[in-house]
Amino acid sequence: MEQPHLLKDRYNFVYMTTFILGITTLLPWNFFIIATDYWMYKLRDVDHPDQKTSLQGVFSSCLAISAKVPFVVFLLFHAIISHRVSPLKRIGGPLLVCLIVFIVTTALIEVDTDRHQRTFVIATLCSVVVINVAAAFLQGGTAGLAGCFPTNFMEASVNGQAIGGVIASLAQVFSLIGHSSPTNSAFGYFLSSIVIILVTIIFFWIMLNTSFFKHYLSIQAGCGNYLKINEIEESRDVPLLKVFQDIMLYFIGIVLIFWVTLSVYPAVIVLVESVSKQSGSSLTGRLFTPVACFLVFNTADVCGRLIAGWCAMPQSRPKMTVSLCALRVIFIPLFMLCNAHPRTLLPVLFKTDVCYVIFNVIFGLSNGFLCSVLMTQGPQETLQQFRQTASAMLAAGLGLGLMLGSVSSYLFVKLL
Repeated sequence: MEQPHLLKDRYNFVYMTTFILGITTLLPWNFFIIATDYWMYKLRDVDHPDQKTSLQGVFSSCLAISAKVPFVVFLLFHAIISHRVSPLKRIGGPLLVCLIVFIVTTALIEVDTDRHQRTFVIATLCSVVVINVAAAFLQGGTAGLAGCFPTNFMEASVNGQAIGGVIASLAQVFSLIGHSSPTNSAFGYFLSSIVIILVTIIFFWIMLNTSFFKHYLSIQAGCGNYLKINEIEESRDVPLLKVFQDIMLYFIGIVLIFWVTLSVYPAVIVLVESVSKQSGSSLTGRLFTPVACFLVFNTADVCGRLIAGWCAMPQSRPKMTVSLCALRVIFIPLFMLCNAHPRTLLPVLFKTDVCYVIFNVIFGLSNGFLCSVLMTQGPQETLQQFRQTASAMLAAGLGLGLMLGSVSSYLFVKLL
């Protein structure tokens, strides 16, 4: 018979650690990609700084490819092998890899690479591949871990991911307001990433030894309650096809959400300019995109996830939830008809900043709400001992949606 103390998360420590893991799955990478000024500085023409170089021109595309392809491939791989590998290896290992990569990346800030820019690009893209392989295991592992616990733990995980986006957006805004140099901004971003990863490693290591954690992981393993952490692995073959059939509608919904979101965010949305750009205000000038695009979306995304925790869709109506995910496709033409430039084919129908901000608020709210509903309800559709695998599959669906959205975004930018 289960002992009562096993079911109590003392001081909400495991819940808090799940939240921190959610933040860490995305925040370090967000810090990496918002350091745009730093990457452009490193790849500038030293003799003619005002002229855009070929390396500056192709870097963003190379960054996206180097990130998305390994991330999606290894998310899918993780969904297949997650039940055979212990959490220590699936989460602890990637955290350590990310820590090492960010330490090296931070050290490179002080290295003069002006005469070795191609070598710097190759080294950076290699680190991007490594980070995203680790991030895939971290994202899938964190989702799978949260799926083992009661439903509110998955809410903590997805809320943590959204909070990570808000923190990165705020950091970018404060950096611009403070007129920090590209190298100082990058140092702040990367050092923050190192601290966050270190804190996460400490919390994760302590969590591994809690009775609450061992109890719920032992259910996934089909074994007794007291297992050494390196022995918590599946002792049976998981019927992957059966689990996928149980959560198929939720998987489709997750793919749809992020396919639509990444189709316009940030590729199209970031091109929208304020109609009052010439007013001289920083809010309609250099701060418009960081605030109206990134900060508004990420804040609305967090709010949507919190609303889902208070008032979720009925568990018995997954088709309704998926239908709402599909309806979000309306945001694609709405944003394309805002004041996005350059454009040659489509007219600008929404000629006020208010429309753009309202669209972005609803876009973020729906993204966060539906994502939280699907990620928390999906694992509940299968047996308790298979929920870790189900959560990992949903995380793979998220990655697939990101990849499809990134590919689609190229087409929508060309159609402007």
